[in-house]
Amino acid sequence: DVTRLFGSSRSGYTPTLLVAYGGLSGENWFYQHADVFDDVKLRRFTPHRYLDARAIRRPVMAPDWDWHHMDVAAGARAILEAGGHVQLGAHGQRQGLGAHWEMWAMAQGGMSPQQVLQCATWNGAWYLGMDHAIGSLEPGKLADFVVLDRDPLADIRNTDSVRWTVKNGDVMDGDTLDPR
Repeated sequence: DVTRLFGSSRSGYTPTLLVAYGGLSGENWFYQHADVFDDVKLRRFTPHRYLDARAIRRPVMAPDWDWHHMDVAAGARAILEAGGHVQLGAHGQRQGLGAHWEMWAMAQGGMSPQQVLQCATWNGAWYLGMDHAIGSLEPGKLADFVVLDRDPLADIRNTDSVRWTVKNGDVMDGDTLDPR
């Protein structure tokens, strides 16, 4: 079966749960469950006309058990637990939140916060053949990273609590991107 194939071949799988085909996609689950148009940080960096055009409406309303992305995420968890590699792929949806939503959707499929963070960091580097240089904090590796206000291991939804962003050694405020 496919799960065993991914596990035994140690293949990589990037599910892009926000646009999981075959049913209701994850992106709309987040629009249904949050006032995305009211996100302060997103409003700072996204012109209102673009954000409002997509985020004010609720394009799909459905009970949680009908959302297909959760089944796809459960399949990704099975591949990961069988020895395969699962990587984060936000598909370019909702800039500023898409990668967070993708991580949160992985958790909806049963992954632990630790598994989700590995998929979002090291697994992607491994899949690209770059795990020797990026994907984890180790001496000698390149390290762009964020510092969070809240612990994502306690609740994966804390990934959006970015306090500081460090890129190429420059430290920026997580709310404004002003240099520090």
